[in-house]
Amino acid sequence: MVMNKLALQIKAWLGAVPQASCLQHAFVQAFCASWFIALAAQIKVPFYPVPMTLEDGAIMLVALLATRRVVVGAVLLFLAYGVVGLPVLSSGATGLSMFLGPTAGYLVGFILLGVAIASLNERYPASSFWPRLGFVLWGNVWLFGLGVGFLAHLMGWKMAFQAGLLPFVWMQPTKAALATCLSVYIRDRYLNPRT
Repeated sequence: MVMNKLALQIKAWLGAVPQASCLQHAFVQAFCASWFIALAAQIKVPFYPVPMTLEDGAIMLVALLATRRVVVGAVLLFLAYGVVGLPVLSSGATGLSMFLGPTAGYLVGFILLGVAIASLNERYPASSFWPRLGFVLWGNVWLFGLGVGFLAHLMGWKMAFQAGLLPFVWMQPTKAALATCLSVYIRDRYLNPRT
């Protein structure tokens, strides 16, 4: 009985969140999304040869639910937290040095990931799974293009391909599908509920 009441109350709160006036401002949305991305970066799933983190999955989800301006703001804030020394990045790197290491291309690629997905989502609004998954996969082309390209600059194309692309061949489509499913569910259930 108590659990049912609690579940109904949480559902009511979640239903009210999209209508809250303070959440209608792009900066507030970007700020909240940036901390969602930072939290996702701390989640590590054991995977060989590198652990899987979820910051890019969070960016995919935000890009499917928010405007391009909000997504860019969220990713820039997330990166700014790292620059000023907050330990938000999964690698633990902070300061401007994070843009000099091997993951620098991926960090900048996070911006392109969000922009590509949000731009397609704004231009071709789709509520079903398959078009949204296509948007996310296209965004990942930009993310890995920049990430692997920068790695190739540091260590050559063969090593960049082996270290920067092959380990992600299985996990990236999984994250893309998960972000797409969640976006469809959240949009249908909370942002555009059918009455």
